[in-house]
Amino acid sequence: MSMEIFDNYNFEEITLKNNKDLYHKYLKEMCNNRLAKKIVQEMYGQSLPSIYQKIIEEEANHRSLDFFPGDLVILYDGIKYSSAKKFITCYFSGAKISPKSKYIIYRPLLDNISKNESYVLKRTIKVESGYESALPQNIYELETLQRNINLQNNYENDGIDYSHLTNQIGEDLIFQKLKRKGKFL
Repeated sequence: MSMEIFDNYNFEEITLKNNKDLYHKYLKEMCNNRLAKKIVQEMYGQSLPSIYQKIIEEEANHRSLDFFPGDLVILYDGIKYSSAKKFITCYFSGAKISPKSKYIIYRPLLDNISKNESYVLKRTIKVESGYESALPQNIYELETLQRNINLQNNYENDGIDYSHLTNQIGEDLIFQKLKRKGKFL
């Protein structure tokens, strides 16, 4: 799609040049998925090149390489906080989490917007509160975690004992497909 006609004009400037219809035509062309539609709604009135650039950036952040090659996937982290009722082993470090101590339950939901399918991590990951920043927040980070599990990548300096994690969850992050009841975004 050629955006040169609009360069850095904003909505008001385009309206003054009687290109309002063309502006809306290009916006409609950009709305080819739910992620793009959300960005267009949020940035409506801004220049077309800036909207287009934001769509490109966001799609790159949500494009799966390994689990769903080429698909756009939104990850909802599914982080919950809980208090241990009994001793629990931290999946990332192998340390014991004592009763009444706070810990994190991690079970992300993956919304594959390219195929309109949803998945949830089959096995819940339980970690000490200090590992919150090591929990994946997007599809890229989740796929990186899987690669590190496969490589037993303990040199990453993220504090995760990948051999222990493999003992807890197995060699692969396994996802369970959910029945669709509606859109998440």
